[in-house]
Amino acid sequence: MAGAAAACKDTYNVLVISELNGAKKYMYDEGLIGLAHYLKSLAQPEEPYMFVIGGGLLPEIPGKGGPRNMDKLRVLRDGVKNFDDAAAVMKPHMERMFSPLPDLAQIVYVMGPADQSNIQEINRHVSLNYADAVRMMQQGNKAAA
Repeated sequence: MAGAAAACKDTYNVLVISELNGAKKYMYDEGLIGLAHYLKSLAQPEEPYMFVIGGGLLPEIPGKGGPRNMDKLRVLRDGVKNFDDAAAVMKPHMERMFSPLPDLAQIVYVMGPADQSNIQEINRHVSLNYADAVRMMQQGNKAAA
């Protein structure tokens, strides 16, 4: 982490933010930029030594269609089509927020519902790819026999 080394002190400041709405149309860029400026302006005794983010860093990005999933896709920012696009939107905000934190600050991310859905979707995608690879190998073995 960039920033000044943490000094021993009598207090332990914790900053908690929740549901960033990352890479969604209604994400508030100015709010995230303002939070980073606020963190930079803190004097050493006021700096947070634990920064907790309560979900919402990346939006839920469904991998298949359906009316409910279409609603989830409609709220994504223009140009966000996958996890890489969403991460590219959020990376500068996270770097801006984390850089003024003390070196020994702990950053804790608590997964929210969108994170859990994304993990399930990634697992589903990996499983389908694995099943396809096995099927192709089996067909190759039958053709060679």
